[in-house]
Amino acid sequence: SFVDPQLFRGTAYKVSGWINPGATAGFARHAADYYVAHDRPKQLWVRELVPRARGQLRAEKLPPAWAAVEAAVPPRCRDSTKTLRALTAHLNCWAHPRRGCSGDWSSAWATRGWSGRRRKNHAPACGPS
Repeated sequence: SFVDPQLFRGTAYKVSGWINPGATAGFARHAADYYVAHDRPKQLWVRELVPRARGQLRAEKLPPAWAAVEAAVPPRCRDSTKTLRALTAHLNCWAHPRRGCSGDWSSAWATRGWSGRRRKNHAPACGPS
């Protein structure tokens, strides 16, 4: 759940055992894949739906019932580490649509596609003009 700290404190979540892992980055969704900064970060409140799930998910081996589900799902990526590193290096040459030129956002492009925006004054070896 999200709580606006300028309006509320999240007290009900806190006393109910919810955890506040931090705040959002302060963006609002304005379209299916477009976000705009609004300078009002929200508190994020989460809780486990299964008792002790957090510890079980961090364990070296998943519980048998959960491991069976994971085993049935094919791997999402079949590319080599070398290929993924090259893709990451290439994608880091492009400007992030929400953060300008800062930050590592290559995972977003790996799943979303190309935007065509480049960092200013960047070497042409990074990608198409």
